[in-house]
This record gives sequence, C-alpha cells and structure tokens, in this order.
Amino acid sequence: MGCYSQSDRSETPDSRHYPAKPARGHGHGHQLTQQTHGQSSSVDACVEAEKSGHDEVVERLKRGKNVLMQELVRLRQQQQSTHNQLQTMVQRLQGMEQRPQQMMTFFPCRVPAFLAQFMQQQTETNRHISEANMKKATEARWYR
Repeated sequence: MGCYSQSDRSETPDSRHYPAKPARGHGHGHQLTQQTHGQSSSVDACVEAEKSGHDEVVERLKRGKNVLMQELVRLRQQQQSTHNQLQTMVQRLQGMEQRPQQMMTFFPCRVPAFLAQFMQQQTETNRHISEANMKKATEARWYR
C-alpha cells in the first residue's frame, strides 16, 4: 500500500482495503509503458508494411532489369546479324564492281586477236557462200 496515501482511502466497510484512486505521481509509468508498447507495435507494423512495399518495388525493379537485359542481348544479337549481312552485301558489291574492271583489262588484250580471227572466219564463210552461190548459178544456167 505504499503507492497510495492515507487520504485517498474511502472508509466504507466494503472498500476499506482498496484504494479509491492512485496517489499523484505514481502509477503512470505502467500506462506509459503500455502506450509506448502499443505505439511501438504500431510503428513496427508500419515499418513492416513499408518494408514489404519496398521489397515489392525492389522485386518489380529487378524483373524490369531482367527484361531490359534480355532485350539488350536480343538487340545485340540482331545488330551482329545485321552487321554480318551488311559485310556480305559489301563483299558482293565489291565483286560486282570488279567484274567490269576485270573485263576491261581482259578484253583489250584479247579483242584484237579475237576480232582478227572472227573477221577471218567471216571472210572465209562469205567466200564459201559466194562460191556456193556461183556454183548454183552456173549449174542453173546449164540445165535451162
């Protein structure tokens, strides 16, 4: 009964051993501890909810990062493929550009000899045709 003063007790026969109200300055610590404990559990719940929210954001960001990394890998592969196709096209184009140059270097050496041989063959062919025509004409005169 050290928490209560003598003046705080009521003198009714039923409540003689029970104090009517606590003495000033005493007993508030227990209530404060309960309030603090209640507040800290509320704070803990808020912190936990906030932490859970942060965890969700972190997980969403990780998934987004993974999607972006996969897209980056795909785009790099596509870039490499396009680069390879471009190199192939450049080589083909260079080959196409070299063909006329090769022909121009080949024909001046060969054309005069080729033309001379062709002209000779044409001359011989024309002579054979002329001879054949004359022969036919001569034969046709004999048989008339």
